[in-house]
Amino acid sequence: MAVFISGVSECSICHNILCDKDDRVAMSMFINDKSNKFWPYSDSNMHRKCFLEWEPRSEFIKIFNSSQTRYIMTENGTLVKRKKWWNKIF
Repeated sequence: MAVFISGVSECSICHNILCDKDDRVAMSMFINDKSNKFWPYSDSNMHRKCFLEWEPRSEFIKIFNSSQTRYIMTENGTLVKRKKWWNKIF
């Protein structure tokens, strides 16, 4: 999971500082290719509000979910542990 330090870490979308009180979306590194347009958002934290308003959100979630075997990201950015039968599909 992305490192978060309140008052230091930036939202990867708006680049404003994140604080403990902020509702955040965080994910682990899942894109290793720096030429991928979503690489800056992999292994990052972002305000949930920014994430929900982010135009390529659905595409990002699809890529995240296809790259993960343990967790699935919901439309609002929440990570949920996959059920065992899901692991067989992906």
